[in-house]
Amino acid sequence: MATTGSAALGMILEKIASKDKDFRYMATSDLLAELTKETFRAAPDVEKKVCAVVLKQLDDQSGDVSSLAIKCLPPLVKGASERASEEVITGLCAKLAATGKDQQQQRDVGTIGLKTVVADLGAHPAATRVVATLAPKLTAYITSSLAGGIGGGAGSGGGGSGGGGGKDASDISGDCLDILNAMASGYGALMTVHHQPLKTVLFAFLAESGKQGTRKRAVTCLATLSASMSDALLAATAAAAVQKLAATGAPAAAASPANQANTALYVQLLGAMAKTTGYRFGKHVGSAHPLVAALCRAASDEKSETLREQCLQTLELFACKCPTESAPLLPDATALALELLSHDPNFTEDDEDEEMEVEEDEDDDDDDDDEEDEYSDDEDTSWKVRRAATRLLSAIVTTSPATLEALFDQAVPRLLSRLREREESVKLDIFATLEDVLRTAAATRSASPALTALAVAAVPALVRGVMKQFKARGSSPKTKTAVFGLLRELASSFPGALGGGADAGATPLAAVVPSLQRVLAGGVPGGGSNLRVEALAFTRLALESHPPAVFQPHVDAIAPPVFAAAGDRYYKVAAEAMRVCSALVPILRPGGAAAPVAPGARTHVVVLVDAALARVAAADQDQEVKEAAITCVGVAAAALGDAMGDRLGKVLGLLLERLGNEITRLAAIKAITLVAQSSLLPDLAAVAPAIVKELATFLRKANRPLRQASLTALDALVVHHAAALRDPDAVALVSEAASLVSDSDMALASLALALSASVVRCAGFPDAAAQVCALVLPAALGLVRSPLMQKQALSSLQAFFAALVSAKLPGASFEALLSSLMDPKKTFGGGGGAGGEDSGAAATGAVAVGRSAAKCVAAVCASVGPAATASTVATLIAELETPRQGGGGREDLLALLCLGELGRRADLSSSGAAADGLEKVLLAAFDSPGEELKSAASFALGGVAAGNQARFLPVILNGIGANPKRQYNLLLGLREVIHALGDEPSTSAAAAAAGGRGDFRGGVSPLGAAELDKVLKILFAHSSSDEEGVRNVVAECLGRLTARDPAGLMPELRTRVDPAGAGRDPNTRMTAVTAAKYAVLASTDASLPAISDNLRIFVGQAPLTDEDRGVRRAAVQTLSAAAHARASLVLPLLPDLLPILLEQTVIIKELIRVVDLGPFKHTVDDGLDLRKAAFECCDTLLHTCLAPGGGVQLEHLNAAPGYLAALGTGLGDHYDIKMVAHQSLAKLCAVAGPAVLAALDSLVDPMGKTLTAKLKSDAVKQEIDRNEDLLRSCLRAVVALEKLEGAADNATFTTFLEKRVTGSEKISPKYAIIKAEAKAGGVMGDEH
Repeated sequence: MATTGSAALGMILEKIASKDKDFRYMATSDLLAELTKETFRAAPDVEKKVCAVVLKQLDDQSGDVSSLAIKCLPPLVKGASERASEEVITGLCAKLAATGKDQQQQRDVGTIGLKTVVADLGAHPAATRVVATLAPKLTAYITSSLAGGIGGGAGSGGGGSGGGGGKDASDISGDCLDILNAMASGYGALMTVHHQPLKTVLFAFLAESGKQGTRKRAVTCLATLSASMSDALLAATAAAAVQKLAATGAPAAAASPANQANTALYVQLLGAMAKTTGYRFGKHVGSAHPLVAALCRAASDEKSETLREQCLQTLELFACKCPTESAPLLPDATALALELLSHDPNFTEDDEDEEMEVEEDEDDDDDDDDEEDEYSDDEDTSWKVRRAATRLLSAIVTTSPATLEALFDQAVPRLLSRLREREESVKLDIFATLEDVLRTAAATRSASPALTALAVAAVPALVRGVMKQFKARGSSPKTKTAVFGLLRELASSFPGALGGGADAGATPLAAVVPSLQRVLAGGVPGGGSNLRVEALAFTRLALESHPPAVFQPHVDAIAPPVFAAAGDRYYKVAAEAMRVCSALVPILRPGGAAAPVAPGARTHVVVLVDAALARVAAADQDQEVKEAAITCVGVAAAALGDAMGDRLGKVLGLLLERLGNEITRLAAIKAITLVAQSSLLPDLAAVAPAIVKELATFLRKANRPLRQASLTALDALVVHHAAALRDPDAVALVSEAASLVSDSDMALASLALALSASVVRCAGFPDAAAQVCALVLPAALGLVRSPLMQKQALSSLQAFFAALVSAKLPGASFEALLSSLMDPKKTFGGGGGAGGEDSGAAATGAVAVGRSAAKCVAAVCASVGPAATASTVATLIAELETPRQGGGGREDLLALLCLGELGRRADLSSSGAAADGLEKVLLAAFDSPGEELKSAASFALGGVAAGNQARFLPVILNGIGANPKRQYNLLLGLREVIHALGDEPSTSAAAAAAGGRGDFRGGVSPLGAAELDKVLKILFAHSSSDEEGVRNVVAECLGRLTARDPAGLMPELRTRVDPAGAGRDPNTRMTAVTAAKYAVLASTDASLPAISDNLRIFVGQAPLTDEDRGVRRAAVQTLSAAAHARASLVLPLLPDLLPILLEQTVIIKELIRVVDLGPFKHTVDDGLDLRKAAFECCDTLLHTCLAPGGGVQLEHLNAAPGYLAALGTGLGDHYDIKMVAHQSLAKLCAVAGPAVLAALDSLVDPMGKTLTAKLKSDAVKQEIDRNEDLLRSCLRAVVALEKLEGAADNATFTTFLEKRVTGSEKISPKYAIIKAEAKAGGVMGDEH
């Protein structure tokens, strides 16, 4: 051991021996500085002296010196040798166990020192030896206290300290228990060898009489230990607790208070164990739950309130932490909670009726408050029972939504009747529980329509009940605020529910309005700002979620106080009032711009606008108020501009002025957009040029939302108010917008192209149109070549080219534009060899670029007319007929794609000769050497056939059987025809009579029954093909056809899934299951019910357990696709399918084989594809069905253990599976954090191996990039784990974090970047 600090330590130790306390303090401070250095090392003899001195300084008479000595303990234990650390711990334990009456300070110092050491060790290696030394000693001290060996024996009971201030046995034991609890919380995994002895001694401690507070500490310690116990020891601990409770609980109701307190401890222990162990405790709920419930019922006298409260709290924890196991027992728990909701032995019904007396004159309610003489008894604790019952009911509702429908009729009336509760904290819990009921009912709306109907039907009674409470004498501001909080949840959860009733005066809203008016006007004494904010928030939500007719009768009552609140000094009140004003605008003009403003509403319009203008014009406003006011004037000007008179000009001027303020400019732009898009077409001539000039400058800013809003506003101004603009204004905006047309930001490029197209369409901007040709057109042509093209940008691009050609501009003629788009060198850039010479990635990019160009060519031709289309087709045919060296290339690729797009939009066979020539060149293209050209030929033939099925569909159908070499490509063409069919089926009687199937009308062309039969015959004939590509195309075609006629085709598919029927061939079953996937993806609202009824056939137990791996993989992929696209279809299937799905993630060693390739051997895993599909499906389910609000909770299915077991292997599996497993783990942290925490030790090891894996020295760039992606994926999962509450207390995880992550020079910088990204993502919100 290095001794670099020994000399310095020697000098410090000499100073510490000084009699001057100041010298001792400074020396101790220097010692602390030395010990905290990372380089601290000392010779064994010096180390021994340091330990002795620190232990001695703990007893220093100076409190400052003693406190510094305590701070020296953690770094000393971390940096000293194992023997020295043990000596320090032993010395502290000796101080803790000191029994003399004059040794109180030593005991306190020992306790504080040990707690400090345990708290500061973290994941340091010293934690292992500290636990090994400390745990047995603490166990021995507690055992000794039971035998009377410490502090005078346990029999000292509650005896206080003697004349010397000594502690009794309970005090010392309590300190030991606190230290043990801290150790169990942070280092439970390191204490496994001590779990059994500690369990024994803690149960013995609970059985002894003593201080109740100390025994509660033993309960807490035992529960904390349970989290790290093995399953066997946890089961034994839970069984022992249940046994003890059964032994002590039977006579508890009639026993002494001491015995009841003892029983309550075991009840508390069961609840605490459920809280710390989560789902692991589930298997013990069945034995514990009935016992606790029976005990709660038996404890019926007034002295048993604490026991009853504890029983209810434990039942609540059972419901929250073990919902699946608790589900069968919930009816009993619900009945108990409903029964004890009204448990109030000191209050009679008559008293309650008097308390609920409603004010006759609400204006005078404050005058009578002082005269009330409510019942008050400080010794009455029955309110704790009622509070616990309320919270138990809330837990049942939130964790088991399926039970709500059954208990709704009982729970809601009972909760409403208990709103007369005299204890305010209980009353607020009742309001919170009612909110939970509404929120849960709304969340299960799709799964339980009956529950939704019950909730809507209960709205009138609910509103009457809460408003009665609002008006009750003595109702506190908190209660009144809770009333509006509940009403806000009601308006949010059930839009329109407040408007039900025979007439306007009988609606639930009518019962709310008088009190709402008083609150908004500040007429409720003592209400405060919080009440007004809550009432305003409710008003806004109600206005937005109800039809205007509901609020029409109440405008005169609500509007004036809202307008007054807009001028309030408190910014939150003012901002919320401004938002309410915005929501009021549709009420003032319910018929839209086409309807006149009602005569009675004109006054409100003026006052609303004046209130908003006052806020917009003021300079010293909070930003929230400014933005709300600007939005309000924008909404008002857009909808009520013709009723505002000269105020409209003032509004426009202020909006222009606010554009110059960096803080308010974004809100001002959005307001201007609303005004510009208004169908009232207000006169903007005075401000439009200045606005355009200002907005054009914003297009240079780096703020992306600002640029997006500016482009939208500019487009609205050009489209609707071109007359107010001048040509130079348009030139300026085009110049700025042109720079945004690039693939660096496709969303901005799309908006810029839309703006340019709008400028071109306006005849009054010739110079600007020329500027578009000069600046935007080259950029747009460049954008065509981008492989990053997105759907919205491509649509804008097509519209832009069409607008240019339609405008007949000199620089953008049809011929010139078509030449640019159809020139392969310009479209594809450099290169342009034969289609077969491109690399895979380059070829894929070329096809994507070619498709973009083809769509633009088709749009340009369509904008000119049929003649242009015909001439273009002739040119393309000639292009394809021209022989080229190498057999074609990108010229042919582009020509084929253009023909396909043109064919989808029009019939290209205007003459027989043209049709023959077209057929000839398309079929010849199937013999091209490159696969890209063959695929393009398939696309072209399919597109042409979609435009003229009678002429070209037979070519496809006849060719599939006649030419096996072209079979796959012709099937691709057939797929294009099916893609082009209309989305909605229409059944003709003739076709139904002829073939029993529906015709598909709409879209580009119909598909009659005869053609459909031919198509189906061919598809079913090829469904058993050995080629996977053929089967996939067939499955997609069958799926899309099934989506249009599920009643006719679902039976056909079902027979092909049955191994005993038409599905004897595994390939046929695989194709049928995959077809169901495409049917789900292509389904419409009309076809969805029939598909839903049959989905289990294709993803159920039979296909998921099929003997063929390919069928199982197809079923898993179909389930995954259904969960992603139509999650509601999958929800009912999950309880049965999820366990089978998780079984597919297991690695089967028999499927792993080694192939000898001569110089080297290659390992092949035949089960990899199935496992990967299963993991991807599990991940999709976590994202859709099992996510918060997804319809079902993971705990309800008891699926967390299965997920974690799968992740345990997946995190160490193949690269592709690891990537998915990391994503799933991060999501699992959000939906099942406690379960992840319990299994954290098993998850850390494979992640550590991933982070420390080394690449081969000759790794290529692709391998390096893949490894970097894997590291980032793993670190994202680590970030999610680190955020878990309690993860920092897990020694294994903290050690992993310090050694493998933050302590690694290679990983630490990457981790910092990932954490920063996660933090930024949390602030900005999840974009997906």
